[in-house]
Amino acid sequence: MNGPFTEKPSQIYEGVPCYLDRFHGDPYNDPKDLGIYLKRFEWHSTRTSIYDSLLLKKKETLLNLLSVGEGTGEFIASLAAKYPSIQFFAFDLVPGRAVIARRLIKHIGLKNVSFYIGSVERIPFPENFFSGVIERGVFHILPTELKLKHLAEIEKVCHGRVMMSHMCDARKYVSVRWLQSKLHRNRKIWDDAIVTYRIIDKRLNTLTKMAELVNRVTGHKVEILYHFRGDRELPYSAKCFRILQYLGGITYTTEH
Repeated sequence: MNGPFTEKPSQIYEGVPCYLDRFHGDPYNDPKDLGIYLKRFEWHSTRTSIYDSLLLKKKETLLNLLSVGEGTGEFIASLAAKYPSIQFFAFDLVPGRAVIARRLIKHIGLKNVSFYIGSVERIPFPENFFSGVIERGVFHILPTELKLKHLAEIEKVCHGRVMMSHMCDARKYVSVRWLQSKLHRNRKIWDDAIVTYRIIDKRLNTLTKMAELVNRVTGHKVEILYHFRGDRELPYSAKCFRILQYLGGITYTTEH
């Protein structure tokens, strides 16, 4: 049974359907113990994110929602627990993270969220299957060619609101998080983040430039969310973010 998928997975990896032609390495060294992920799940569950307020406030119109590059699943699990009438789907490129997410979801006992291993350039679902797409910290690090392929995939499978968060050239932010990780837990994700943000082309990855790209490629009106960091909304008085343009996001609807 493929369920809602339009094609069979290339294989099943530790219980998770895989839609990759080849596996990618796991650079993150994520802990195997579910304890840290359960704490993050509980933290997200007690807060209202910007996705709650902008995307899910009209939950009666949402049927299926996709999370792109979800990682180890704590955030999407918190939304699935809050909104049991919505079917959530999520994927990550790194098989090990998808396996952790599946274990977490099974441990919590959620029935309305499914995880798979996949890529931004290949979303194996029917046309207009999703009522919304969540993308947290992915789009801005994609090369331009992958950005264009990914936008085409979103246009195909989504007929509702898309929300993307970005941390463009956020070297100070990433440096602080990297230092925190060294003090509390050595996680290679922040080492890799330092390298990633160094190679981001600031000319192409400001919020304004990304909004212009999405508008030019899709024809949709794009709203820039300047006061937006990760999952949290910032006070509107923080106008400096309009100048810095490294913390924020964009949102648009795929319906014409």
